[in-house]
Amino acid sequence: MNTKLVIDLADMPEAGKSVVVAVAKGSGYDVVVMGDVVREEAASRNLKLNPENLGKITLKLRQKEGNTVITKRSIPKIEKTKEQKVIVDGIRSLSEVEEFEKHAWALNLLGLGRR
Repeated sequence: MNTKLVIDLADMPEAGKSVVVAVAKGSGYDVVVMGDVVREEAASRNLKLNPENLGKITLKLRQKEGNTVITKRSIPKIEKTKEQKVIVDGIRSLSEVEEFEKHAWALNLLGLGRR
């Protein structure tokens, strides 16, 4: 059984998530940034990494593969991390939280009150 502790980080822009990520890195956590999935997709299409292109790619991916596509593509990144403690930065919706909850290693800060 995989014993990873995965904490999903979500909040408004400029709320301090980057501070949490920096402290977590210094405390032995690996970090998976969900936005990297979109940036990788843009790079594979030879598109510039700008807000317009990233927004369009996000919408197209969600239209083609569903609202949890970014989450599903982030899961292998989580499973490949070297550390047993992982911060996931970039949760955007409850459906993404629920997708992560399907995995035995998931501890969702948004979901703590719902369990």
